[in-house]
Amino acid sequence: MACEVVQALDVLWGFFLHTNDITTATWNRVVARRWFVLMGDWEK
Repeated sequence: MACEVVQALDVLWGFFLHTNDITTATWNRVVARRWFVLMGDWEK
C-alpha cells in the first residue's frame, strides 16, 4: 500500500540522484534512516 508507493518512489528517485556521487552518498544515508524507521514501525 503506502509502503509500496514509497519504495517505488525511492527506486526512481535513487536512479535520478545516482548521477551525482555526493548526492548519492546523501541519498544512501536518507534511505538507511528511512529503512530503520520502517523496520521499527514494522515491529510495532
